[in-house]
Amino acid sequence: MSLDGARAVFPARVVVAVSGGADSIALLDILVRLDDRLSVVIAHFNHQLRGTASDQDAFSVEAAALARGLPFRLGGADVAAAASRAKQSIEVAARQARYAFLAGIAAAEGARWIATAHHADDQAETVLLRLLRGTGTLGLRGMDLLSPMPGHPALRLWRPLLLATRAEILAYCEERALTFCVDASNRDTRALRNRIRHELIPYLESYNPGIRKVLARLAENAAADGQIIEAGARSALDSLRRSGGAFDRGRFCALSAGLRRATLRLACADARGDLTDVRAAGIEEAIDALAGPAAHADIAVAPGTRIQVAGGLFLVIAMRERDPYSRG
Repeated sequence: MSLDGARAVFPARVVVAVSGGADSIALLDILVRLDDRLSVVIAHFNHQLRGTASDQDAFSVEAAALARGLPFRLGGADVAAAASRAKQSIEVAARQARYAFLAGIAAAEGARWIATAHHADDQAETVLLRLLRGTGTLGLRGMDLLSPMPGHPALRLWRPLLLATRAEILAYCEERALTFCVDASNRDTRALRNRIRHELIPYLESYNPGIRKVLARLAENAAADGQIIEAGARSALDSLRRSGGAFDRGRFCALSAGLRRATLRLACADARGDLTDVRAAGIEEAIDALAGPAAHADIAVAPGTRIQVAGGLFLVIAMRERDPYSRG
């Protein structure tokens, strides 16, 4: 299995998210072997979704930490209850709770890097998931090897195994005689991602056995195109700036349709720190309002984020939680 993704960047201290499954156990083993200068903190979040099986995963990860003499940090929450209260999917609520926990551990440990075990098969699933939901070009680029952490832009999410396939990871675990947990819920096809993994991808493989590599290449090409789009959007956004943080409405409306969309998304990302929960429908609604005849408008594009139109200007207003890594 190639370690190119792991060697591409090299933090001094990293929080490693370890679920106990084959992917994260392999990641932990690789990072420990990679370089003894790397300071690793193991973090496990118990989503409390599988009863005693979830608890057993936590015990297993703690044992892996003890066997390697590494610090172990445990967190947990009743994700199902949180999802119900917030009227969210289990997947969204789990990700939010897990990321908040990992960010807290990173702050406590003085780490700016959080490593996760996302791999090439996850990338293929992500591209298909976004395609089914109607994503644009930027969404097709899937996950990046290194990216800002949603909600915590001063932190970096590091995915060292993004170029490795699931089959390669399992072969590595066998070669190294690594023990890992098996999450039975990953077979539950009521979850859309699992249906893509167990039904859609095998079906697509009947047309092209290399569909995973095709999707990975699509993500890579979309990422390259995305850099061009973002550069154009940054230049356009800078040309729209006016005093007080406002933007010129007339000049915005003079942009091409694609550049309007990319520029407004970038303005939201600047205001929020990332594009998590920014609704595509909200962006389109804001574009329509900016191009429309009304002198004033107020559009919610995400929780805590609004685009306010006033005459010939508009503002992007976002309420952001203080990032423990931000200065000031």
